[in-house]
Amino acid sequence: MPPGVVPGQEIGSTDAETVNQVAEYLARLVRTNDLPQKLLLVHQFTEAMVTEDEKIVTPRQVALVSNIDGFGTPEVKISVYKQLTTALKAPGIEAGDHIGVKLFFKEDERLLSPQGVLALKPQPDVVVYE
Repeated sequence: MPPGVVPGQEIGSTDAETVNQVAEYLARLVRTNDLPQKLLLVHQFTEAMVTEDEKIVTPRQVALVSNIDGFGTPEVKISVYKQLTTALKAPGIEAGDHIGVKLFFKEDERLLSPQGVLALKPQPDVVVYE
């Protein structure tokens, strides 16, 4: 968020350069300390939230998850999921990258059922409940 902007009142964003810096930081930790691969969740509920995503480079030490986020009814969440996962199939998205979905116990209207989550196409690799 830019200085002076309150999270929750404005929608934030990030760019490929920032995601790449965080991914490289995690990759360095893995290499330096002989650790297992690390998971990097990038939350997104609009296309504009992650700019220049075609420039994201994911080191092999990092599993990048584009985690489809946001509040809503099952119908809204499925629609946003379809829209954003279609956008993620654009050139530049690494074959090893993953898709996730985030569900909210309190904020979502009629929480998407486990069967509804498993019916999503593509099926998410990560499901986050908050």
